[in-house]
Amino acid sequence: MIKKKVIFLDDEPKTNTKFLKTLEKCGYQVVAPKTKEEALYEASMGGAQLLVHCAHTTKTYWEICETLLNNHLDLPSIHIAISRAAEEFQSQFKGPFHQKLRPLSSEKEFLKKVRKLLSFAQIKNENKFLKRKIEIYQKLEPLFETTQLFELKQKATLLFLDLFKAQNVFYFDKGEVDAFLNKNLNEADVIDINNLIRVEHKVIVAKDINENEIKNILSNATKLLPEGWQGRKNSAFSAFNKETSFILIPICSSYHKQVVGHALVVNPQLYGNLVINKLVPFLQKVIGRHAGHVLSLNQARDLSYIDDLTDLYNQRYLRLVLEKEINRSKRDKGCFSVLFMDIDHFKRVNDTRGHIVGSQVLVNLSKIIHENIRTVDYGFRYGGDEFLVVLVGTDSEQAKVVAERMRAQVENSVFDVNGIQIKVTLSIGIASFPEHASTKEEIIELADQAMYVGKKKSRNIVYVAS
Repeated sequence: MIKKKVIFLDDEPKTNTKFLKTLEKCGYQVVAPKTKEEALYEASMGGAQLLVHCAHTTKTYWEICETLLNNHLDLPSIHIAISRAAEEFQSQFKGPFHQKLRPLSSEKEFLKKVRKLLSFAQIKNENKFLKRKIEIYQKLEPLFETTQLFELKQKATLLFLDLFKAQNVFYFDKGEVDAFLNKNLNEADVIDINNLIRVEHKVIVAKDINENEIKNILSNATKLLPEGWQGRKNSAFSAFNKETSFILIPICSSYHKQVVGHALVVNPQLYGNLVINKLVPFLQKVIGRHAGHVLSLNQARDLSYIDDLTDLYNQRYLRLVLEKEINRSKRDKGCFSVLFMDIDHFKRVNDTRGHIVGSQVLVNLSKIIHENIRTVDYGFRYGGDEFLVVLVGTDSEQAKVVAERMRAQVENSVFDVNGIQIKVTLSIGIASFPEHASTKEEIIELADQAMYVGKKKSRNIVYVAS
């Protein structure tokens, strides 16, 4: 059972140690901050539920008490005034949650007030949370509007950032959190996670972040999270010290009865027992239910070979299409062409604008591909920022016309991503069957080589294999 925490401020400890000892004897966790910063930290991040202030003429903690209660109006308090001046100071704290006590009061009377205030505070916090559920449901609505797994992860990450007023939030796909929170990160590991963020999208970050910040956050989380969290996959964990804090929240699918991902909330401003015991389980239940639904849909989509981010076909379907088109071309003495495309300097977009903006650029490019191919053609996301198009019944000269049209449209487009204006260019390599290649492996390789030859020449170019 979690001990209830009490902030104890005593201007003259020698005179009122009995109240401190009473609290400790009854199992309360007592903290005695020496500065305003420490007191505010204990009330916001440390989960303190009660303030006891013994005010003397020395006034050592008067300013801390005033600052604490002005910043945390809901924090219940007991005031023990030793002097008339202290009584005048404490008269400003009025209401049922701010109780006065005589210095010579008995332990029994003191504990009665402590229990009463903590009970009232618990009821008030629960009512407050019930009212806040309406606001939370409104913020959850955008999540329910999507059936795309990548978009759901993005929206969930931003939702956690907003609800917890956090510095940043990481969303790890299933299994990824174990890889990065079970070891001390070195430079190579940081590069690896950047690849997962910017290319594979197995890790989503709410706010753009550099490699050193990633390393620092994940290293601190590794040190702070309690031992054994790996063995309790469905339980949320919180950890904090005076410099940093984390909440690790597993997202559990209600359909599959398994963890589908983890949210790591970095330095949340919204903290405390109410958050851990009420808000986190509520979010786990609601988001987990929808995540399970979306996961089921996406598993069905995977069977249809659809890329989650762009709605283009994925690599698994490419092999089947090439085999089918080679057989058809041989049978009908026809042809087809492959366009291999890569966004020029795409890493610069991710590094300067962030992976979320970069992902939206990929989505916008996929729309241009859709617009420029026929229903008989095939568009694929080959991987990362590489795309591939199969133009059925099209030779290299005809394919060059299509490729040039796409290249020019991309060059002349300005992608608006949340108010950020992005311009990119495209390099395209072309190889045709049977003109350049006779197997599916060869046609992909030649189109890829043609694209890189074009990049070496000038970028923003269409180049045909020779």
